[in-house]
Amino acid sequence: PGGKKDKKDEKASEADKYKKKDFTDRQKGMITAFNRYVCYIKPSDSDKEGKNQYVEVKYARARTYFEAQHWEEAALAFRDVAINHADHEAGIFAAQLYLESINVLGDKIDPPRPDCFDKMGEDVPKLIGLYCTGARAAANEDQCAVLTRIQCDIERLKAENMVKIADKGGAGALRQYEAAANAYLGLWRKYGEDAVKNNKEQQCERLDEVVYNACKAFQAGRLVAKAIQCRQILLNPDNKMTESPLARKAVYEIGGNYQAIAVYDKAADWYEKFAREKPKPNAKESLDFWNEKADTALSDSVVLRLGLGHDTKALENAKLFQQFFGARKPVQNAQIAFAIASYYVEQTKWDDARNQLTKSMALIDKHAAYDVRVQAHAMLGNIYVQMKREGSAVPEYKKVADLWANPKQAADKVMEDAKDEPESGRIRRLGKALTAVGEALFFFAEEKRRKTVDPIKFPEYTTSTYKPSTKKVELMDTYEFEEEMGKRKKESENVKKHIDTKVKD
Repeated sequence: PGGKKDKKDEKASEADKYKKKDFTDRQKGMITAFNRYVCYIKPSDSDKEGKNQYVEVKYARARTYFEAQHWEEAALAFRDVAINHADHEAGIFAAQLYLESINVLGDKIDPPRPDCFDKMGEDVPKLIGLYCTGARAAANEDQCAVLTRIQCDIERLKAENMVKIADKGGAGALRQYEAAANAYLGLWRKYGEDAVKNNKEQQCERLDEVVYNACKAFQAGRLVAKAIQCRQILLNPDNKMTESPLARKAVYEIGGNYQAIAVYDKAADWYEKFAREKPKPNAKESLDFWNEKADTALSDSVVLRLGLGHDTKALENAKLFQQFFGARKPVQNAQIAFAIASYYVEQTKWDDARNQLTKSMALIDKHAAYDVRVQAHAMLGNIYVQMKREGSAVPEYKKVADLWANPKQAADKVMEDAKDEPESGRIRRLGKALTAVGEALFFFAEEKRRKTVDPIKFPEYTTSTYKPSTKKVELMDTYEFEEEMGKRKKESENVKKHIDTKVKD
């Protein structure tokens, strides 16, 4: 609340600074004289001296309004001189003071009148046409640079407003984003591209931001390929923007663009480029962004490389992550170690999987999420089983059982560790942990079966001398049929007795 009040007071104080002043008696007399002169004196086109004095009087009148901070009157008076008397030396100065007066009206007074900027937007191109073409351009070089910057700012404001309209959504939002992006790029091509090619000073400020905003608008309009091409403008050394903090952001965001369209090898390339090119300490803004995003870039590149089967590069990225962030990001470091082990298991590279997990298990046990710890020990147990080393698997599966000794507490711990994830992600984590627990329980059940059930020798059933008749039942007479049925009944009783006999208590 205090901060808001301070800002409000500051704005009010600024408005007071630009508040309209009362005319002094001298200024009143001058205004009256100037108005009378302009009203009654109309020099002919051939009267050069008279026309010169006529313009000077108009300029002096405008200046009097300006000094008394009567901004609207000053703006109208200066505009009159600037637009209608471009051949007079006062014209270019009147143009500058006209724009300054408009700026005060639009932003400094209370209440501000932003619609004044629309008028400025209409007049600046006229002023540039009057003062910044042909022979006048060289004579007004400094003033024209200011006019050009103002025109650039106006065009930029139009592009910004297009984005604001698109942000509101609706059926035409995507087309509006594309139009805004093209408007931003038009600014770059108009005020930056040629200047860079011809090694001239850029007349429009913050063009790196202009290009960056174009890229964001393309992305918001779901034109990912165009967003990538746009960001390449920032990274092209010929455009002299590679040292901009926004160029550093562009490297990371291109990785995200490629990942979004499932071009995973290029996504990994760009993430690695971003992470490996750590900015120097004096590039504070770039370094701050690197510190914020490099760990994510590296961990994502590990996952992407593993998915692509590029295990060597994945391991290189994992080592780099450990070097840069191992101490500060132990949870992610443990997750990466587990992901690499999982990859080796999927590839049935049991030795590599065992080496990866055994050297990382202390890290995983100390810093990984609870479900990852459960899965890691179950995975190592399975690796040992696959390597025919069941004895080594026992302590790993026992660790799983111990971690799940209290099922409710364990499940709550899994859900708590994943509290920042959506519900579907939390349930998925719990499901993977339960699968690992089930695997451990099955292992111990199989162990018990081998130890207690397999050694039991079941008595072998030996058949009696009974042999089924080869004669079909329907061909037997009554005596033969009754005899055959009697034998079969006796045999059935013998089999049942064998089955019912207890083998072992």
